[in-house]
Amino acid sequence: MIKLLSITLFLTLSLQSFAQWKSFYPSREKKEESVKKEEKTEANKQKFDKNYFDGIKAKSLENNEEAIKFFSKCLELNSKSASALYELSLLYQKQGDFNLALEKINKAIALDSENKWFILTAAEINFSTQDFKTASKLYKRLIQLEPKKEELYFQLADVFIYDEDYKSAITVYDDLEKINGSNKLLYIQKHKLYMQLKREDKAIKELERALRKYKDDLELMQLLAEAFLLNDQKKEAFVVFNKMSKISPDNGRLHLSLSEYYRDIGENEKSFEELHLAFKSKTLSIDVKVGILVSYFALINYEEKMKEQALKLGKALVLIHKSDPKAHAVYADLFYSCNMFADAEIHYEEVLSMEKSKVEVWTQLLFIQIEKKDFDKMLELSSQAITYFPFNSLLYYFNGIANYRLSKPEETVKSLNSGLEFIVDNDILLLEFYSSLADAHNTLDNYELSDSFYEKALELDSQNVIVLNNYAYYLSLRKAKLLKAKRMSFKCNSLEPNNGTYQDTYAWILYQNLEYSEAKKWILKALESGGDKNAIIVEHYGDILYKLGETKEAIKNWEKAKELGEGSIYLERKIQEKELYE
Repeated sequence: MIKLLSITLFLTLSLQSFAQWKSFYPSREKKEESVKKEEKTEANKQKFDKNYFDGIKAKSLENNEEAIKFFSKCLELNSKSASALYELSLLYQKQGDFNLALEKINKAIALDSENKWFILTAAEINFSTQDFKTASKLYKRLIQLEPKKEELYFQLADVFIYDEDYKSAITVYDDLEKINGSNKLLYIQKHKLYMQLKREDKAIKELERALRKYKDDLELMQLLAEAFLLNDQKKEAFVVFNKMSKISPDNGRLHLSLSEYYRDIGENEKSFEELHLAFKSKTLSIDVKVGILVSYFALINYEEKMKEQALKLGKALVLIHKSDPKAHAVYADLFYSCNMFADAEIHYEEVLSMEKSKVEVWTQLLFIQIEKKDFDKMLELSSQAITYFPFNSLLYYFNGIANYRLSKPEETVKSLNSGLEFIVDNDILLLEFYSSLADAHNTLDNYELSDSFYEKALELDSQNVIVLNNYAYYLSLRKAKLLKAKRMSFKCNSLEPNNGTYQDTYAWILYQNLEYSEAKKWILKALESGGDKNAIIVEHYGDILYKLGETKEAIKNWEKAKELGEGSIYLERKIQEKELYE
């Protein structure tokens, strides 16, 4: 029994030792399985790293769609990669897909709750989606992680401001002040918030606190003066303004504020004096001055005093900003609005001497030439302007009109035909082109073309009195389509009665149609409507009288026509030979 027990014990111990040996030295099958698992893990890691690197590369090249594909593959390989989730969140945020961006960044935070960049990104996305409550909580977490980082306090305050929770924003600024001390920006921000809360008294106190630290700071003083005015403390505001004027006598913004102050209390003369000083200041921007001067334009033609003030301000503007084309342009516009075309021309030309890129300046100058009837200069200017703006149809119109008035109908047709192709969605200008082309072709005896352009013009505006009159008059001179001419002229006179020119046209059509008695009635209307000072109309009256057998009266009117100016080519011969010639 003892021997048998020993054998049994030996066998048991031997089996245990063998088992332990097998455990320490794994079997071949298990060893191969372990190696494969390690190899697979390493292969996945290499794939992950390659996709991550490719994602970063695509992102840097702003190929966002490709970058998203690479980082998504990273998550397929490792679903717990916080960095891949973070990168995807940034990409979706950039694309404006805030739902996906939030989903990814929240997963990243769940994996790494202390990562400042993750929390900051989540805060920014929630802010973008106007979830201000969540954004504020996230910024508070960031402040707990970095309690001395000033930027975070301003970002948290911004969240409250956008949420219109101004009191909480002030509390954030107070917390920042306790940590980092007061500064000018904090005072100003708190002042603005108190103003939003209609607590002008507290806003004023913040600025007074600031000025105890930043003495004679003009920006703070300006804000304080404005706060006093808004709180109806005009005397206190004036004290601050006076102090500012001693510190900075050339401060244009200050003079502007003083101008407003005097205007508010009804002292208009002092208000303008300060405004003039503001315009003479080099520190006030030209854009502010131009804006003020433009506001005068609506008043200058109704109040002489406003006109005088505007011209005085304009003069100060160009003296201080003499090398800025903007100053000369607005000064020229002012003169133009006052019908002071000679002065306007000087300053428009000054603008062109500095820069030629503003087509509006060219067109204003061309309009001035029309007012002056200087068609030589109009032709020269329009030709120059076309070289800078070859696709501007209006410039070709000016060029065509100048040529026409200079008795160059062939050039007129060329200019107008060139500009015609550049007219887009502008029926008013198109009508002017058609009408002018009709006039030019009539001068060239191209009657068929002339009539066709008049017809095109009337298709655009069948009640255009100028087109109706000119078309009818030229038909009457040719004694062509007199019935059509009569209808058009009658319509013209119905649309605009008491116009001597239009009444003369109708009288002349009646004359050509041998209706002399009726023609006399209409020519008398024309003379009563101012035609008695027009050589052609008076000559027409003489012709009608001659046909009616009133020869002496006819000759008297021909002589009067000669005194008034240039009549027809036959006028002199009519007078000398006392006979009618046509």
